[in-house]
Amino acid sequence: MTDRREQSRIDAEIARTTPSADPFAAAVRATRMPMLITDPNQPDNPIVFVNNAFSKLTGYAHTEILGRNCRFLQGP
Repeated sequence: MTDRREQSRIDAEIARTTPSADPFAAAVRATRMPMLITDPNQPDNPIVFVNNAFSKLTGYAHTEILGRNCRFLQGP
């Protein structure tokens, strides 16, 4: 049940961050500089957006990153 709920939340975040007509959002998506955005209004401050440069730098797919706290990048 939790896995389904988590996947639904991730799917909603992906849908929420799909391309729009906003020029700022388009620039953030297109830049070569790795970027991520978190939502401090949600419990545990989850990552709600990453651009392709961030995924390339870290080696993680968007679906592996979205919904997690940045702490997972600190390693063991």
